[in-house]
Amino acid sequence: MAACRAVAGTASADARRSSCSIPDAIRAHQRALLSSEPGDGSDLALRIGKLYSATGQGAHAAAYHRRALVEGQSGGMGANELGRVYLWLAKWEMRRPPAGRGGAGEGAGADKDKGGDLGKAEEYLRIMEGTQEYRDEAKALLKDLEVLMLSRE
Repeated sequence: MAACRAVAGTASADARRSSCSIPDAIRAHQRALLSSEPGDGSDLALRIGKLYSATGQGAHAAAYHRRALVEGQSGGMGANELGRVYLWLAKWEMRRPPAGRGGAGEGAGADKDKGGDLGKAEEYLRIMEGTQEYRDEAKALLKDLEVLMLSRE
């Protein structure tokens, strides 16, 4: 499992497949996350989120990206350090399918669900608009978001 944990953090998907399966890597990272100190799990949660994203499990990926955001904020990380997390979450909310069609959650009002929380996406993008590194990407996504909001009315 230690080899699995080390390889799971690398960018090479081929290396991951040759050493261990993605579900094994997710489980290894989850165990490490359980034993981490409060506020120190941002990197691990982000790695788990990326692994879930690689398997096409967007709702699980989003949950771990949100956890990475909360852990990072509680650990004193700012918008610049968490920029990629904010952008991933904004994009997820913009493309998230409605509940009942592969989306997260069922229940009351699910038939009225039109997809992701565009207000939350806008909140994330407004934060990124205030950073030097992510400003241009955030502005471009805000334009896309405006079109998406108009199409949902």
